[in-house]
Amino acid sequence: MLTNFIKELKYSQKITLIRGLRNGYDFNYEINQLRFMEDMMRNTFPVVFIPCDREVDYISSSAIRGIEKIDNNYSARYL
Repeated sequence: MLTNFIKELKYSQKITLIRGLRNGYDFNYEINQLRFMEDMMRNTFPVVFIPCDREVDYISSSAIRGIEKIDNNYSARYL
């Protein structure tokens, strides 16, 4: 879906993709995704990786979903 959206925008605007990273695992995942997009698209575009703050580097969507199974109001109170 992202590649289709970028293809649509590329004809009318310059694009820079900004991706947030928590750790090295995220970096490896994002590099693989970037290579996949490069294979799908002829023209490349700049990508910027921004590391998150240390205070939140442990937070993941799967961890939040797991906590919410125990406590439905967790996200509303702490995020």
